[in-house]
This record gives sequence, structure tokens and C-alpha cells, in this order.
Amino acid sequence: MAASCLINSQKENRNMNKFTLLLIKTLLVCTGLLILSSCEWQSNKQTFVPEIQPGIAKVSGKVIGFTLEENEPLPDIMITTVPPVAGTRITITGQLNQDGSFELEVPVECQTIAGMCFGDFCGVIGLTPNEETHLELTVTDTGKPDVVITDKLGLTSNDVVNYAHVLYVEVNNYRGTLPSLDYRVLPDSFAQGYIERIEESLSVVKNHPLLSETAKKIAIAAWKQERLYAWFMDYKGTVKLIHSSEMKRQGREKEPDDFVPEEPGKSYYMFLRYFDLNNPINLQTTTYSEVLQSILGNETLQIPPIGETPVEIWLSDVKSVMSDLIGADTGLFYEMLAANSYARQFNNESRPLSDKQKENLKNYFKGKKGEFAKILLRKNDEIIKWDAKKDPPVVNKTPFFSKNNKWMDTIISKYKGKVVVVDFWATWCAPCLDAMTEYREVKKVLEGKDIGFVYITNSSSPKKLWEEKIKGIGGEHYYLNVEEWGSLMDKFDFSKIPSYLIFDTNGKLRHKFTGYPGNEKMQAMIEELL
Repeated sequence: MAASCLINSQKENRNMNKFTLLLIKTLLVCTGLLILSSCEWQSNKQTFVPEIQPGIAKVSGKVIGFTLEENEPLPDIMITTVPPVAGTRITITGQLNQDGSFELEVPVECQTIAGMCFGDFCGVIGLTPNEETHLELTVTDTGKPDVVITDKLGLTSNDVVNYAHVLYVEVNNYRGTLPSLDYRVLPDSFAQGYIERIEESLSVVKNHPLLSETAKKIAIAAWKQERLYAWFMDYKGTVKLIHSSEMKRQGREKEPDDFVPEEPGKSYYMFLRYFDLNNPINLQTTTYSEVLQSILGNETLQIPPIGETPVEIWLSDVKSVMSDLIGADTGLFYEMLAANSYARQFNNESRPLSDKQKENLKNYFKGKKGEFAKILLRKNDEIIKWDAKKDPPVVNKTPFFSKNNKWMDTIISKYKGKVVVVDFWATWCAPCLDAMTEYREVKKVLEGKDIGFVYITNSSSPKKLWEEKIKGIGGEHYYLNVEEWGSLMDKFDFSKIPSYLIFDTNGKLRHKFTGYPGNEKMQAMIEELL
């Protein structure tokens, strides 16, 4: 089941939700992490493999001493990670056996950290291609289980249960004690001030007694990557948020908001040197691909789509823009940026590679770099299957809107005699996009039936990115302004996305819910109305 993102019409909430979204997506953090504090320390030998090396990571283990209430089902096991080349989250779900044992296989592109949840337990584990990670959880009389982990990444039992709490609670709490940044400073000065703020906050990780050196290194890289993706690359949104917070602090939030952040120039992005984007440890985080995607889509940097340009020529143009900014003109960053440029075509447009693109891909990624090509070509095979079933998107003009009219009724009236599924989403909402990918299978099964799929977003989704992504979604689309969106959220009592409405063939609302319920339930709700 996909997680949900908080949403309203305020930019402040949107930016805060980016952070919350990263937390959920990366680690599947649940309340179990906050209460599991008594763990056995186990020393594992650190064996980093900082390179792209796809394979299958096996995860096995056992929950010892657990009990179930009468008729209570066995708990699911969920492992989630984000591969850095393909760039789409992978979630593998299984179930405990009657004896408490479990065994799962997770496709990975390199050695990485992953989130794992089952029952009331949530933590992080290490995954290594073609190696096994073993986890044992013993339920104790105190209600605080003992954890033992064996993995090739080198995480300890304390890392398993403390990593997320340290990184996303303790570091964030400490950050909240620091003086606010001044939204009035020039972009370059703002970036320097924010870097100093990151360094001070990361002292919590560097000096933490419960994290191993391996976990600290990954946590530091992960926090920096997330700050880069969610805050630095969206300078105007970040400064706008700081301004909004300051106005609220002064009791001036009801005044007209006429603050317009300065447009950052290329020199602003000199901060990229601080983030060490060539460092292979970034592969162990789950946000490296998002950083790369944000660079590829940045309107100031204006990196062109790779299209059918040979990779060497494309990279030559990219280096003319990026080498001064990152402080290097060779290295892992450029290989990953090229791979992610192809992945961007897959993930935003669901468009397969042309014959020329496949030729370029094979010509450049060969020898030791051949694994990049294998990953992308496998992803291309998936996209080909979906593309054959994909409908072209239809962009609709928003009907005349007022707070008192029946705007949604006007939309639904277009689909007389059809079941209508309305999806509220945003381009930055990973659970929204994950859900769309998941229920492609439902749409395939129901192909040819009397069903209309309507997708509604608002101006928090960058228009250019929205136009790219809807090519891979199909269906009919509406792009609302803040007032229109806010009114609909209020009308249907939604505060999170993804949220859904399902209308029957007579235009009557029959289902209203937030969070994707899974393909089985979604298909059943639609079919009962046909």
C-alpha cells in the first residue's frame, strides 16, 4: 500500500512534505523504530562495494517468540529501496511463515541500505548483490526485542533500529534549535549559510554513540543528498518557505504575500562541490537518483535531454556546464547522470528507447561499465510492454470555477455511462507515482471496459515536469490553480495525496479514500460498479 503525502495550498506545507516524503520513501519508518532501543551489538566486517553491480540480494531471518491473537493473520514483511540507475522505488512484500521464518529476494543495482518493516518492527538493513542478509528478532518480556543482523554492508544491530531515529528525528530536532536563515540574503550567501547549517547539524551523527562508523558514513551522505534534493535545488521554494515562516513568527501571515525570491544564476550552484557527487558512497543512499534527476530538470542549468545524441557528445556539452560546479570533469557522477538521463525518459514519459538510443547506450556503456547498459535495457523491456497499452494523455481546460458551483459534476458529466476514477496527485509525490505504476496492471486487466481515468494536480507540480510525466500516465488531466485545488480538497475533506474518488455509471460518488489500497482492492471497487 502506498504511503500518503500531506498537501494543502500553502507552499510551506509542500516543502515540509517533501522532507516527510523522503523519510517515508527511504526507510518506511513506523512507530516501532521509536520504541526499539534495546539491541544486541554485533560487529560486522565492513565490505563496501561502491560500484554498479546488479544482482539479487537475499534476505532471510526469523522472528522468535511472537504470538498472534485468534484469527489474526501473519504479518507482512516489506523491504524497500531505490536503485540509483533505474531510479524507481522497489518494494518487495512477503509474509512470515508459521514458525516465524522468512526469506525474500530483492533485485538491487549495487550494495545499498534499505528499509525493512514487519509487524511492529521497522528498521534498516544492508543489501549486497548476490549475498545474503540475515536478521533475527527476539521478542522479550520487556516488549523491546533483541536484534541480530549479519550483512556484508557492515551494519550493526544498533544501526538497524537507531539509524532512522538519529537521522530523521535527532538531527532534525537539533536543526530546529539553530537560528533561522535570512531569506533576504543573495543566493550565493544563502547557499554558504545553509552548508554551515548542515555541517553543524551533522555533528549529531558524527558523535553519536549508537551508530557504527559504516552507518555514520552512509547517514551523512544520505542527509546531504536529501538536503540537496529537497532544499538547495529548489532555491526559490526554500526561500519562500523561510519568508513564510518569518511572517508567521511576526504575526503577519495574513498580509498580502508579495515576496518574490530572486532567480538564482549559475554561480549559485557552486554549492554542488560541497556535496561530493563523485563519491561512490552516494550509491549506498536512496536519494542519489533523485539528486541527479533534479539536476537534469533544473531550468537554470538547462541540461538538454540525451535523446539520440551519442553519450560522449552529450557528456561533452554537460561537462561544459557542470565541471566548474562540481569541481571535476570525470568520474562516477557523469556516468550516473548519463544513465539517469535515459531513466528520465522511462520514468517521466514511459517512452521506450529508439534503436539509435540503444546503439548509443551499448557503444558507451561497455566493458566494466556494461552493467549500466544491462540495467537500462532491462528497464526498457518493461517500458515497451507498458507503452503498447498506454493511452495518449488528454489535457483538459478547467471548467468555469467558483467555490459554490458543482465543478466536479461538470467533469464527471463527460463520462456518462462510465465508471470514473479520479486521482489527486503531484509530480513531487512519490507515493502518488508509485501508485500509478502499480495500478497499471489494473488498467491492463480492465482495458476496453467503460472506465474513465481522470488525474488532477495543481501548480505545486512544476508545469514543465507535469507535461513530461503525463505522457507516461495517459488518461485525462487537469492542472488547477491554488484556489481551485484548495476548494476541491475542502469539498471532499482531503488533506493528503494520493487521494481518490470513484463514481458509478450514473455519476454518483461511491468511494472516497486516501492512499492507494493495492491492486486487488482497487480492481474490486471498480468492477463492482461496471
